[in-house]
Amino acid sequence: MGICVRTIAPLVNDKHEDPAVVCVDSLGLNAISVLSGHIGGANDLAREVAGIIGAREVITTQSDNAGLWALDTFAKRFNWAIASDDDMNKCIFAFVNREPTALLMEICDEGTDYLEKTLPEHVTVIKSLDEVDPKKFKLVILVTPYNLCVPYGVLELHFVPMIASLGFGLASHPDDYEDIYDEIDEAMSQIGVLPCYKRYCTIAANSPTALTPEQSAIWSYPKTDGDSEEVVFNMVNAMLLRIHQSGHLAYINEESGALVKEAIKLYRSIRKDIRNATPFWPIGLSRFDDDFVSLGLRCEDESAYIALWRREGENDSISLPVGFLEGEKVKAECIYPSFNENAFDFAKGVLKADMPQKYTARLFKLTPIKE
Repeated sequence: MGICVRTIAPLVNDKHEDPAVVCVDSLGLNAISVLSGHIGGANDLAREVAGIIGAREVITTQSDNAGLWALDTFAKRFNWAIASDDDMNKCIFAFVNREPTALLMEICDEGTDYLEKTLPEHVTVIKSLDEVDPKKFKLVILVTPYNLCVPYGVLELHFVPMIASLGFGLASHPDDYEDIYDEIDEAMSQIGVLPCYKRYCTIAANSPTALTPEQSAIWSYPKTDGDSEEVVFNMVNAMLLRIHQSGHLAYINEESGALVKEAIKLYRSIRKDIRNATPFWPIGLSRFDDDFVSLGLRCEDESAYIALWRREGENDSISLPVGFLEGEKVKAECIYPSFNENAFDFAKGVLKADMPQKYTARLFKLTPIKE
């Protein structure tokens, strides 16, 4: 253990930047979480290593040993922003020492469900800050998008949940989009909502976070002067959701028209699967500046549809993990467009696809092979 500490000491910088470090003794009896137990994930890594080699996990963080919340993991775990002026370590110190704590939750999400189910004895759920008496509480934990004022003398840990997704489209956005965002932020601030309430994203790929896929209506609007890849890009935007077809279809060329017909015909054949499918995001929810974007649908028969968009960036290929098909023999197909010549392959639970041209899209189907 001493050798480990002396080796990493010159490299230690900050708890928010340091990586997880786990030390295993020479006999393989103990897996010790040494550095960045919570934020870096060393505690979880120590448990994983111990399970693999049959060792004992050694975790010394007080919240873990006391069975209390690891407050410094909530932002990453639940996708919450932090808007507190008080020092996080002071808040954690008060909490793990079981100082009287008030909890105000003004939204409902995965994180608040967890807090309600695992509420420690020294935490009291309140409905308003009017209930916070500095003589009674040492710490207040807020989960709200609103800018609230905690009474003087009480520590404040303020988590801001993401209550909105702002975006335009996958292919492009208005030239003045930043001005539009500023106007939205200004309107929200007038009702007391903090600016970290939202994330920027692409609408088509992220819409199933708010609606079921078959209810997520997306406009497909092939341009009259667009080439084949632009038509495909527009059609893939909606093909795993609900197509609202638009555009001056009477004025597009014959090749583009054939691609629209091909997409609509395919969409009609897979709508029955979309109705009962569960959305997933192989490379995570998309953000506004992502080079690659992907949306998947997991069907009842364990097959999957995956839409993939290439936008900017220098990488011409992408790997898409599909965990529920790992270990399965799978037939991988590019089902739209039919003219696809890009290489792709599925192995060990990962779909690898080449997308050499920017602003292109493909629709894949993965089907488990039953033996």
